[in-house]
Amino acid sequence: MKKSFIAVIVIPFLFAIDIASAASCKFADNVEDLFAGVIIVRTKWDRISPNWEKAYERYIGYVAASTEGEDTFLSVRIRHLEQARFKPLKDELADILVVPEGTELLVIMADKTIVALPSAGLVEGEHEIYSPYSERYNSDNYVVITTADVKYVVDEAAIAALSAQDATTMRMVTAAGHHDIPIHKNSLDGIKNAVICLSSAPQ
Repeated sequence: MKKSFIAVIVIPFLFAIDIASAASCKFADNVEDLFAGVIIVRTKWDRISPNWEKAYERYIGYVAASTEGEDTFLSVRIRHLEQARFKPLKDELADILVVPEGTELLVIMADKTIVALPSAGLVEGEHEIYSPYSERYNSDNYVVITTADVKYVVDEAAIAALSAQDATTMRMVTAAGHHDIPIHKNSLDGIKNAVICLSSAPQ
C-alpha cells in the first residue's frame, strides 16, 4: 500500500481541542518517576477491535497513549490465541509476536493517508499455555495465548495527524511479517481520543 504524505502545520498537542472532554478520559497512571525525573501519564487500554480470525488463530487489539516527560507514545496490545493438538515446545513459540526496535506501525486514517510510527524498542510476546479442558478454555486442544504490548514513538507531526481524524485500520509489522488490525466501527475514534486525552490529564 502506497503511503500518502501530507504537509502538516505542527501545533503543540496541548492545544484546546474539545472533542474529548476530561470527563470521558480514563487514565491508568499519572505519576512522577523519581529516578527518571519525569511525569508519566497513561490512558487506560481501550479495546478497538472485535475478535478477528485468520485460519485457526484469533486476535484482539487494544490501544493506549502515554507521555513520559517530553516524549509521547502510542501503545498497541495484541492478544493472539492459537490452538494446538500437542503441547508446543518453547522454541515453537519464539517467533510469535516479535517486534524489533524501529519496526513501524502503519495507521490508515479516514482520508486514506497513512501515519507511520516506529517502535520504541524490541518486544517479544509473552506466552500462556492452557491444557485441554482447563477451567478457562473448554477445548480439547492446548490453547496458547501470546500477548505483546508494543510502544511506538509519536512525534509532533504524528500527534497532529492522529488527533485530527478517525483511524480505520492498523498494520503491525513484526519480525515474521505483519498483522493487519481492523478497527471496529464503534471504536474508530479510539486512537484519536487516546492522544487527545493526554492534554486533559489532571496535573
